[in-house]
Amino acid sequence: IPHGNYLPFIESLIYPAKRNVPFRVLFFGQIKTVKGLDVLIKAIKLVKDKSYNVELVIAGKAWKSDLNLYEELINDLKLSNDIETHFRYIKDEEIASFYEGADLVILPYREIYQSGVLLLTMSYGRPVLCSDLSPFKEFVAQGENGFLFRSEDHEDLAKQICYLIDHPEALISAANQSNLMIRQKFDWSNIGQLTKDFYEQIL
Repeated sequence: IPHGNYLPFIESLIYPAKRNVPFRVLFFGQIKTVKGLDVLIKAIKLVKDKSYNVELVIAGKAWKSDLNLYEELINDLKLSNDIETHFRYIKDEEIASFYEGADLVILPYREIYQSGVLLLTMSYGRPVLCSDLSPFKEFVAQGENGFLFRSEDHEDLAKQICYLIDHPEALISAANQSNLMIRQKFDWSNIGQLTKDFYEQIL
């Protein structure tokens, strides 16, 4: 039984509200080693090297992860002017502002079972680019309601980011399709029925 959407708890955002310059990428949520933030930072370096005007916003609190490793990586790659960090707990009332300013949300995870951030992103109507792990592929169809890259491959991730910067129409289409899916397949009435059916089978 999947997690339901966040639509009853948030206000939907229009996409695109505006076209950001630079193109703004968001990494949102707890910072853990398995979430592959280092992969994303390395990818941003390659995108910048190709002369794309891109900015990465990182918003989330570290969980059993050394923030110094990410700060050192950012400095070593000379990305301090291109990456905005909010290494802290993000209050509920702040979340919408981060999503509102995002052109693309990236989930570069190494491991995942089910992602609340993915459903939150779709609920906010923002396009998502995920690593091609099986749990993500249960939700994301490449090029339809989102985008995928080869897990732990920062070069492929950079290639996908460049493609999406060059093809804003693909982002708009994916955002529209994911919004439709999140309202239908992940509506809480459907989740409730699945839960009810499960318990009836047990009884």
